[in-house]
Amino acid sequence: MLTKQRHREIIQALEEEEMVTLRHLVDALGVSESTIRRDLSKLEKAGRLVRVHGGARRVDLNEVELSLEMKKTRRIKEKERIAQKAVKFIHSGQTLFIDAGTTTLALIPHLTSFASLTVVTNGIAQAEILTDLGIETILLGGTVKHGTKAIVGSSAEAALQNYYFDVAFIGMNGIDETFGLTTPSVEEAIIKKLAIRQSDKTCLLADQSKLGQRFFAKVAPIEDVTWISE
Repeated sequence: MLTKQRHREIIQALEEEEMVTLRHLVDALGVSESTIRRDLSKLEKAGRLVRVHGGARRVDLNEVELSLEMKKTRRIKEKERIAQKAVKFIHSGQTLFIDAGTTTLALIPHLTSFASLTVVTNGIAQAEILTDLGIETILLGGTVKHGTKAIVGSSAEAALQNYYFDVAFIGMNGIDETFGLTTPSVEEAIIKKLAIRQSDKTCLLADQSKLGQRFFAKVAPIEDVTWISE
């Protein structure tokens, strides 16, 4: 059986059952366990499933991170209202951290009102606009995530710990009164945690649609940030 056909069979099995075992797939597809493991690894990297001990499970919608381009088209007016409120926390001469994401992206055009800002970011889109506006910009190095275009990984984490910020502006996928602030990506959660730790003040830029949402990776309790919404 060809690889593409096996992948289709595995995805179909997960559409019928929430979880499938390695043994079931070996028997059903007539290939070795090592072949199935390679198939599951490739499908997980493509975001089609989640590997678990002894098999794989279906991807939950709350684990899926929308692409940057898809997010740019959503809730544009709300993001602009949030940016207008967030700018009140900025003063000339400050050092800022601006997180990757489209809500934080809306803040950047407002920074031209201030002199001598230095901005550190893990967002490729953020860095591009900041430099176009002539704002001193430091882009963290590391691994670029597909879809969100956020820079993550050990290199970014190590670099972030070398800076102190007057204010950090971070985005978030989920805000839950009990569980706190969450995001689908463990790697992005680590960057957000570090930004909060390295900042005198952290502003969470997130619209009301995020309230009541809970995702896989916890970032911090709500009380650790100042939530700015529309």
